[in-house]
Amino acid sequence: MPSIPQTHLSSKLLLVFSCVSFLLYSIAIPQPYWLRFRATVPANPPDTPVPERVKVHIGLFRACKNVKAQVPEGTLIIEDWCKSKHAPTWHEASAGFGVVAMVSALAQLTLCITSVTVKKVANRVEFKLASVGCSSLAVGFMIPILVLFDVNRDNYRGVHYDLFYCYVVAIIGMVFYFFLALLTLIEIYFHSVRGDPSEERLWVEDKSEETPSRYT
Repeated sequence: MPSIPQTHLSSKLLLVFSCVSFLLYSIAIPQPYWLRFRATVPANPPDTPVPERVKVHIGLFRACKNVKAQVPEGTLIIEDWCKSKHAPTWHEASAGFGVVAMVSALAQLTLCITSVTVKKVANRVEFKLASVGCSSLAVGFMIPILVLFDVNRDNYRGVHYDLFYCYVVAIIGMVFYFFLALLTLIEIYFHSVRGDPSEERLWVEDKSEETPSRYT
């Protein structure tokens, strides 16, 4: 019956850390809530006979706009759409960086799970170094996204946007991946001195089998 190979406790803890980091990126990157604009357009007959509430949310891949007005009959929805066309160059670049960051995060999680659950690669330094590389890419490609959104939000489509919650979640996820790479390097260095627990266990078993009996 297959069983989970013997691995360092730190490797299992890093796997949990990796899952949390990937969850943060999964929340932040696909959602259209990086920038937010809210305003109330005052009534200006005859074009706008009643005040209109405008809400705009922008993410890496699409922008959403909702315009409502309160009329005697109830709430009138004037505009309600999400689209990904006609984005400026910096926005398209951010989307590309987001794809690479997400793929890197997925690759890191896959390597982390494999190094804990697959016996042939458990505790292999090569897999851990590859995991560090993927974590570094997840951090490196998130940095320009954060910079581009912060720099361009002051005059995007002629209005000022506020940073919204996905921007904050992305920062937290990036910090998690930074420490994940750092802790993985520390684990590699620490256990390179102490050795592989599975190898130590095998050596003990072989030694007990090869010990000759005192009596013949």
